[in-house]
Amino acid sequence: MQTSDYCGGMAPTDEMLESLRKEKPFPEKELFVRIGTVNKYSSRVLQRFVSDAAGRFKISLPPGVYCVIEASKKDELKLPATTKGNAPADQSSATDEDCLEKCYPTSNKTLKIGKQNLKGVFIKFLHTCTPPCVTGGPPIA
Repeated sequence: MQTSDYCGGMAPTDEMLESLRKEKPFPEKELFVRIGTVNKYSSRVLQRFVSDAAGRFKISLPPGVYCVIEASKKDELKLPATTKGNAPADQSSATDEDCLEKCYPTSNKTLKIGKQNLKGVFIKFLHTCTPPCVTGGPPIA
């Protein structure tokens, strides 16, 4: 499922804001599964799956605890070789590298699977105006 923030421009109507807040299917969302509750790059990816046109997916896992992550968190975080926390003078926004180092190991969804099948699991994503861990930049109107 997905929702969105309002990111500026003309003043939105109440209907526009309600539409953005309403949960909608997230078709063709690529996700990955690792063992455990933390996204450890040393743990291999067990499964890759993609939601269908209606935002649904079906996977099969044995009992255990699993970390579900989106594609942007699958590979090891590689930060640019810059001074930590500083952006070039000509850049209006900077990436907070400490934030990224804390964010990337987090799971988008933790699944605890027992002997019974899990049904109706929802993974929710919020589309924000500013990417996570980005600081500065022009103000949102």
